[in-house]
Amino acid sequence: MNPADLEPVFGADSHPAAKRAIEERNELFRIRAATLLKDRAWVRSAAPDALEWAMTWASVKPLARALGTGEPA
Repeated sequence: MNPADLEPVFGADSHPAAKRAIEERNELFRIRAATLLKDRAWVRSAAPDALEWAMTWASVKPLARALGTGEPA
């Protein structure tokens, strides 16, 4: 789910913390998918739908900022 997906539900001014959390989650998915695709053994043994998932997430544009500091919100 992207921030744009939230607009019909919450309006254009959806909560910034929610947007940030979704962006950071998506970045973590992107990083994990790219890591999986670099593992040749995983790629050879992966189910087609898992491989498609990884390729989809790996193609997402990287986050243009650092991930959160890890401090509780």
